Amino acid sequence: MFNGFLVLILAHLLADFVFRTNNLVKGKQELNINACGIHVFLFFLSGIFLYGIMTGLTGRIFLGLAALSVFHGLLDYLQQVSGKLLRIRISEVVLFIINQATHVLAILIFLILLHGKEGAAILTKLNRATFAGLIGWPQKLIIVACLLIVATSVSNTAIRLFLKPFKADTAGKLSISNEEKELKIGRYIGSAERILTVFAVLAGSYEGLLALYASKTAIRYPKVKSEESFAEYYFLGTSVSAITGIIIGLILKAVLLINPL
Repeated sequence: MFNGFLVLILAHLLADFVFRTNNLVKGKQELNINACGIHVFLFFLSGIFLYGIMTGLTGRIFLGLAALSVFHGLLDYLQQVSGKLLRIRISEVVLFIINQATHVLAILIFLILLHGKEGAAILTKLNRATFAGLIGWPQKLIIVACLLIVATSVSNTAIRLFLKPFKADTAGKLSISNEEKELKIGRYIGSAERILTVFAVLAGSYEGLLALYASKTAIRYPKVKSEESFAEYYFLGTSVSAITGIIIGLILKAVLLINPL
């Protein structure tokens, strides 16, 4: 069950964040049937491929993954509908977190139903010793992949939604094309700085973190100095990004240090 949980979480992250395109995201937001169908198929295909490698496939698992994929698409549909009904900008990040949490819960319920009492027993008896017994290098590699996706694509989305209300004061100063370009560059920079933060934490090089964020601040200093609203937005975004990278780095370090029993 533990292997199944890991591969389905990875399949979810791949379908929701790695394999998505701007057109696919726009289509999902507009509740386009084709875009929603492609997204469901990507999750199903990722789940089948990864599940087959890690645990093997049976007809029961295949049908179960098909049902889970449809439910996965339904959750995303409900998120979009809820967002349109609420029409509250600050609620976007809350809806995003709830959506991701329900995806994880759906995967857990699916595995408990699939494995029956064995699945429930693993959850109720999970402690440090049993967790270490479940973790080998294949599992570590999947966890590393999941955390790196969280550090990049997932964090980009979450931080962007979190900062959206605070960006109101800086809006309207760029054309639409320039704003989209700046957002794209910002995503790449944010991903790179969090990956570097994770590596610095793994290496125990905390002075490297100081150098990284000091350099970033020095580059942005002219704009920070001249625009007060941007300064607040910049420091809030940088702080959230840094904390996210440090937390992911600490989790990754703890996982890599686990010695399989």
